[in-house]
Amino acid sequence: QGFAIERPLADALAVMLAEADDIESIAAYGDPDTERVEYIDKPVEWRGGSDHISLFRLYAKELEKRGAPNFIQGDYRKRRDWRGAVGPWRRAAALAAACLVAFAGAVVADASRSARLADRLDDEALALHRAAFPEEANVNPRDHARRILAARGGGQRFLPLSSQFAESLEESDSIQVDRIRYNAARGEFSINLRFSDINDLEGLKRALAARGVVAAETGGGVRRSGGVYVGELRVSLS
Repeated sequence: QGFAIERPLADALAVMLAEADDIESIAAYGDPDTERVEYIDKPVEWRGGSDHISLFRLYAKELEKRGAPNFIQGDYRKRRDWRGAVGPWRRAAALAAACLVAFAGAVVADASRSARLADRLDDEALALHRAAFPEEANVNPRDHARRILAARGGGQRFLPLSSQFAESLEESDSIQVDRIRYNAARGEFSINLRFSDINDLEGLKRALAARGVVAAETGGGVRRSGGVYVGELRVSLS
């Protein structure tokens, strides 16, 4: 083994090592005329200068005599750099995350908007009910409607007739409904309509007839009003 140490500590340590029985000779570096070690009574081998270049060359030469040191172990062991593998996907992941956040925000905003619209429509329906039935102002409009329909002979026809008319009207999206009146005694709707083509009315009547509904025009029939036709239609179950 070798070591480097400054004098005078080097002299004292060298004397102690030289006195050891298991040390047969000493190898030294430097100028033998300057760095004299005459106080050591064992053979001293001078191996050249002790400048930085000589010492580094000595270190490199000794390394060649043994296996190269392995610094890739422990905390320095080889690991896969996942950052490089994930790097190309970072932007895509960020974009996907942004899209998800935007989608979630849109869903929440739409739900909030729908809830506000539903509340507004409920308030409008309640106001209309109170105006039409002031004596039932504190009654739920749906419960009131069910009670009225159940108490009259035509109540059993109202819901199926409403459903048949709504489905038929969906097939004639060019027809506009201005007003609907229901005669519970006769189980009949009286409907004021607006449409741009006379064939639209005929199409609605055919759709009603196909569902087992009888539709008949009343009184003066269809008349022209400005750029549209206006008519009243009576609708009842067959």
